[in-house]
Amino acid sequence: MQDSIESYAQLKSYIAQEVATLRDSIRLYVIKSRLAFGDDAVRVADDVLNDLVREALNHADRFDPSRPPKAWLLGIAVNLIRRKQAKQIAQNQREPLIRDLYPQTQQDMSEGDLFDRLSQYAGDDPERELESEEAVHNLLSLVSENDQEVIRLAILDDLNGDALAKRLQISAGAARVRLHRALNRLRIARQAQQKGDGS
Repeated sequence: MQDSIESYAQLKSYIAQEVATLRDSIRLYVIKSRLAFGDDAVRVADDVLNDLVREALNHADRFDPSRPPKAWLLGIAVNLIRRKQAKQIAQNQREPLIRDLYPQTQQDMSEGDLFDRLSQYAGDDPERELESEEAVHNLLSLVSENDQEVIRLAILDDLNGDALAKRLQISAGAARVRLHRALNRLRIARQAQQKGDGS
């Protein structure tokens, strides 16, 4: 009983002192796991952190106070992220992908077509945005995080050349090249996926 009380007190103290560090580590795990990006990653990390604190303190009797708490806490965080991923996968199985929304489109999409298609999901209708977020996430997951960033900024956040360049902290010309290459890689990846699916 004494060990359990000691473990609880040690964990509670550690969490209070290191909450910012834990949040940053969890946010990085969220991004690396491709669970969420940008502002969404911060929100998901906060949710995971809240769940982590609750779970860790509820099961403090399982913690060995002779060991550093960070590894134990982050182990719980990884498990929580995996649960969220499993839930997201289950939702993805119920929600249509972009290729399912447009079954009549059999030909390869041009870069412009792809840009227009993604732009449809950046409108002013919050309900439509919520419904399509998973489809956009599935499409963007075909490319690297760097490509996802520039595509989201340019298309979904509607940033033009100068604004995009400023956000990326590069020249306008470099921003245009980066966007062009990102869209090209996305188009190629989507074509490969369609061929693999037999669509």
